[in-house]
Amino acid sequence: MTFQNGDGTTSPGRIDLYRRGCFVLEAKQGSNATAEKSLFGGAKLKRGSALRGTPGWDDSMLRARNQAEAYAKALPVAEGWPPFLLVVDVGYSIEVFADFSLTGKAYVPFPDAKTHRIFLRDLEHDLSRERLAKIWTDPLSLDPTLISARVTREVAGRLAELAKDLEKQFEANRVAGFLMRCIFTSFAEDIHLLPKDSWTKLLGGLKGKSKKFVPMVESLWNAMDIGGYYTGMAPTGSDFPAPNSFKAVDDVTKDFGDATERLLGSTLGYIKNGVYAVSGVS
Repeated sequence: MTFQNGDGTTSPGRIDLYRRGCFVLEAKQGSNATAEKSLFGGAKLKRGSALRGTPGWDDSMLRARNQAEAYAKALPVAEGWPPFLLVVDVGYSIEVFADFSLTGKAYVPFPDAKTHRIFLRDLEHDLSRERLAKIWTDPLSLDPTLISARVTREVAGRLAELAKDLEKQFEANRVAGFLMRCIFTSFAEDIHLLPKDSWTKLLGGLKGKSKKFVPMVESLWNAMDIGGYYTGMAPTGSDFPAPNSFKAVDDVTKDFGDATERLLGSTLGYIKNGVYAVSGVS
C-alpha cells in the first residue's frame, strides 16, 4: 500500500493482515518476564517489542493501535474504512477496536474498555471465538445499534403475543394496564427505584408457580403505591419501593404508547435527559 505524506511525497507500507470490509490487523511480539525457550528447545527466543504487564508493553500496544489506524486511513477510498482494528501480541492477546460509523473517526475499544482485550486463554470460551469469527465473516452484525433494534423488535413481538393470549380471558384495557405496570416495574428496577435485580429475581422465582404470582406481585405493586417494606425483597439499607411509584401515574384506560400517558412521557424523558419526573406526583 502507499502512504500519502503531508509534504506531497509517498512512501510504501505493508499491512500485517487486512480483510476488505472487515478489519486491519497489526501484529507485535511481546515477551514474558522470564526468558522463553524455543518450542523445539535450544536457544532462547529473541526478546519481543516490550515486556508484558509493564507500562512499556501498554505503550507498545497503543502505538500498534495507532499504526493500524494509519493503515486503515491509507487504504484506497474505494476500499472504505473497515469497521474493526485488531492489535495482536502474537501468542498472548488480541485487542479489538470498532467504528461502526465507517468514517474512521472513532475507533473505540469493543465491546468496552474492560473486555476489548482477548487473551489466548479466553479462546476456550464460545463467546470469544464467536466474536472473532464474526469480525472475520460478518463484522457489521456486531453493531450494538442493530442488535438493540433486533432485540426491541423481538421483545415487542413477544409482548404482542402475550397480549393476544391474555385478551382471550381479560378485557383489552386491563391487559394493557397489566403489561404497562410490568414494563414500568422493569424500568423502575433499572433506575434503582427498586433494589437491583429484585423484580427480575421475583419473576424468576415465580416461574411455574402461577398461584403465587398474583398475591406476590400485587403485594409489590401495593408497596410501590404507598412506599414501605415488601417481604418479597431482601432489604438493604434504604432499598425499598419508592413512595408513589405508581400513584397518580397508572391510567389503565390508556394503552402503553399513548403520547398523553404520563408514565410513557416520564420514561421517555428519563431516556432523553437522564431525569425521571412525573407531573402530579408528590
